[in-house]
Amino acid sequence: MSLGSRLAVGQRTLDPFIEGSNPSSPANLEDPPACLKRKNYSVIKVHPIMKLIFLEGGPASGKNTLGKKLVECFKIRGEKSVLLDHDTYVEELCPNWIWPSQQQREKDLSKARVNYVNDINKYLVKRFVVLAIGDIWLTNDDVKKYTSKLEVKTPVFLFHLNTPLRIRKQREEQRGHSPIIDLDKDQKERDQISSWPGYIYQNINAPEMDATNLMELINNEIGLILV
Repeated sequence: MSLGSRLAVGQRTLDPFIEGSNPSSPANLEDPPACLKRKNYSVIKVHPIMKLIFLEGGPASGKNTLGKKLVECFKIRGEKSVLLDHDTYVEELCPNWIWPSQQQREKDLSKARVNYVNDINKYLVKRFVVLAIGDIWLTNDDVKKYTSKLEVKTPVFLFHLNTPLRIRKQREEQRGHSPIIDLDKDQKERDQISSWPGYIYQNINAPEMDATNLMELINNEIGLILV
């Protein structure tokens, strides 16, 4: 079954996008985010412990936008959180993603992943909720490349963002088309995958609503792949 036919309920900069050091009370917010506007939000169980949450999706699927919204939601309920983007680690080594040789490409990608995993561990040790985006986690083996290197025992979630190709193309046009991105090829490859670890989320709503939906899934331990 293709990813597109399966329905479900939704960059790091050089300084990571971090929130939560000084959490605000929802009562003091003039316009709290959607994740706090649900009437039943207060009765949802909260686990104020570190977590690793993988947000996986093709280019222009909304990973960065949704990741930042989730960081905001965790901040509001008093949990330190950080968004780390694998792509930014790569761009620190090769800004234009064009390598002089395959050997250099593999060397840089390997180094970027090591740096990425090191930062994931660094924040988990500090008991952050870590939202990780930018790499590919399509198979159990992809996931194990990361979970096998974790230095602390932590819940690990995996969400695949399923965004229609039409919407992805619109977003790509709005932010400026990159010649190294082939959305049609990416979608075709995804549609050929029959089994997905984690949870497939239909990321088609406003970002605030998608963040609310994912927070509820996380609260109910849906998408949990490792305890």
